[in-house]
Parts: sequence; structure tokens; C-alpha cells
Amino acid sequence: MLTGKELSVEILRRTRSPMTPEELWNYAVKNGLDKDTSVKGKTPWRTLGAQIYDDISKRPDTTQFCIESRKPTRFYLKGETTKESTEEIVVEKSGIKEKDLHPYLVSFVKNDPHFYCYSKTIREGTASSKHLKQNQWMYPDIVGVHYPFEDDYDSTAYELFENLKQNSVRIYSFELKLSITPSDVRQFYFQAISNSSWANEGYLVAKNIDDNAVEELRSLNSSFGIGVIKLDLENVAQSEILFPSKVRLSLDEEVVSKLVKNGDFEKFISRVNKSIKARDVNVIDYDEVLDDETLNCRSK
Repeated sequence: MLTGKELSVEILRRTRSPMTPEELWNYAVKNGLDKDTSVKGKTPWRTLGAQIYDDISKRPDTTQFCIESRKPTRFYLKGETTKESTEEIVVEKSGIKEKDLHPYLVSFVKNDPHFYCYSKTIREGTASSKHLKQNQWMYPDIVGVHYPFEDDYDSTAYELFENLKQNSVRIYSFELKLSITPSDVRQFYFQAISNSSWANEGYLVAKNIDDNAVEELRSLNSSFGIGVIKLDLENVAQSEILFPSKVRLSLDEEVVSKLVKNGDFEKFISRVNKSIKARDVNVIDYDEVLDDETLNCRSK
């Protein structure tokens, strides 16, 4: 039988991504590893966390574990490929960066019937350096908002929906990646869970998705609910929602209160509040939606 520490090492080797003790245990249960460990009880994830902390404190020079972030605390294994090094390799080979994908996603979600939303890029640098270090997986790349008063409803019908608390404003969260491969699919998906599950709908978005990663994404989507979008830079309208996000009827208030410490996010929320009160949208408050001709020039 595996100890909690041994189980954690096995999972982190498989996923190659930083994980909280609860994420470790959820992975163990989903993959049947909980049957191979001596860890039991009502809160087994606490046992995992305690054993990892104990190993770090008692064996600081030889422990296999490192702390990636706090609040929530995530662990990874020494010597494993980090998020930063993985992305640097992809950028070097492709010649483009993740930020180059933003205009394509902004255009897609503004025109796609599922979203019809306005978007805003969230720059992590607008958070304080201390807050950013403690919450490396907190901020999504882009947030979006759909306003129901722009839908094709009669004013009387819209008033009824509002009174019944139906068809309310919907907030979206997007995490962008250049490519998703079998070796990094879990790392990227769990990052999307971390920074997108507070919204009404959360998505992991990529330009390239390896065919061998699709089934894993399907399984993760079924378990955790974060959607997946494949961007088509040649024809952005042909971008595809591979797996839809599960819908949360309300936002996670605790996480939102932390996110507003970021300047871009705070401005986004303020503009949403302003637009709702005025029942009017000022497009300059959001990322510019480029036309197809401009996007096509960028992709060449």
C-alpha cells in the first residue's frame, strides 16, 4: 500500500503539474489510486498535505517536493518541467506567443452565438508583486461579459426576465495556450480550473490541440466542467468549442473579491456594473474586436 507521500509522488509524476492536496486526492479517486493507498478517513487530502509538509520540513535537502504557490498551496516535484519552461519551448518553435492569440479569441467570442460577449485582457502585472507571487494561478488571461439587454428581446419581455432573475448577465473566463499536448494537458487544464472556475463559464483555449490529448480533455471536462476551445487563426469563425463549460448560476464571491486586487480586473468589474446600470455598453471599455481582414494579415 502506498503512503500519502508515495501516492502524491506518483500522481505528480503522471500529471507533471502543480496540484493542491485536494486536487491530488480527486485525481487518485478518479484513476482508482485511492484503492492502493493506506490513506483513509473523511478528509484524506489533509493527510496528503500533512505528509508532504512533513517531508519538506524534515528533509529539506533531499525531499522531492517543492511548493509552487500558496493560498491555495500547490506542490510539484523537483526536476519536473515547469509551466514557464514548457511555454518557452513552444514559443521558440512556433515564433508566436500566447498574447498573439488574444485578438483571435476576442473576435471569436464577440461573434459566436454561444457567447456574444465583450472581452478584456487581464495583465498579471497590474496586481501587486506580493499578491501576484502568492496567486500565480489565480488570474485568467481574458475575461468576458454578455449583456442580456443587447439580445433581441422586447423591452417588456426583458423586464419580465429581470424580475424573475432569468437571463442575467453572464461572465466568462478564458485561459489561453499555444498548444496542448499529452504531456502538459493536465497541467494546463488544472490551471484553467484554478483561474476560471469562479466564473459563470470557464474555458481553456489553444491554437493547437494534439489528437492524443482530446480524450483526456473530454474526461477532464466531464469531471471538472471547464470547457475547451480550439482557435482557428486562418478562419476565426471556424474556431470550435470542443467541449462546453458547465454553467455556474452564480459567481464565486470570495474569489472575485481577491481578483479585484488586480487593476485590470477591477476596471472590468467596474465597467460591467456601469453598463448594467445604464443598460448601455461603451465598446472602448473592452478589447478591440478586429475585422477578418486585419486578423488574416496577422496570421500570415
